Amino acid sequence: DVMSPNDDGINDTWAPGHAENYPNLEFFVFDRYGRKLATLRQGQEWDGRYNGQELPTGDYWYIVKLNNPEDDREFVGHFTIFR
Repeated sequence: DVMSPNDDGINDTWAPGHAENYPNLEFFVFDRYGRKLATLRQGQEWDGRYNGQELPTGDYWYIVKLNNPEDDREFVGHFTIFR
C-alpha cells in the first residue's frame, strides 16, 4: 500500500480496506523503530502525522485487530508514505 498525503485527494490517508463488516476493528500504525504513531478504529483514517507533525517518506507498519467474537484474527503489514 502507498499513501501520498499532499492534499490532492488521492491516497492522502490510509486505512485498512474492506473493513466495513468489522465494526469493532481497530488498527495501529508504527514507525520502523516500533513507536506507535496512531490507534484508530473502524471508519477512521490515518493522515501520516504524529503529534501534529508530518512524518517523512518511508515505510510504516500496521496491526489490524478484527475484535470480533467469532473472528479474532490480527493482520500485520506495511505501507509506504511518499511525500
